[in-house]
Amino acid sequence: MKKVKVILWLLIIAALGLIVYQNREFFLTKQQLSLDIFGKIYAAPELPVALIFIGLFFVGWFIAYLFGLGDRFADAKTIKKLQQTIYAQQNAIDAVKKEIEALKPQSKPTAKENAVPAESQAADETQS
Repeated sequence: MKKVKVILWLLIIAALGLIVYQNREFFLTKQQLSLDIFGKIYAAPELPVALIFIGLFFVGWFIAYLFGLGDRFADAKTIKKLQQTIYAQQNAIDAVKKEIEALKPQSKPTAKENAVPAESQAADETQS
């Protein structure tokens, strides 16, 4: 599966590279961005279109990161709460296991366990 992912990413990068190469004239032309707010005009210096594309990509990525930040904090809080639940339930399980062990009757040695093998009895008698 790792090889498939690597090949897929290489194909995507190659396709993007081909698109940029075939349209390099467009991407290398310089454009000036301007913004007119209530009659006041703000203008940026002339920049290649490719640089504008890259800049807007990173601005979009940063905005998406900020929107996901709240979810990350909520997820961290949920994980912490679930970890506490796991700890509490594990303690409850341990307490129940101890209780079960306490309620089990103490095993008494059976006759088989008390019996001394015949060979050792015979050896004891001959020594006496």
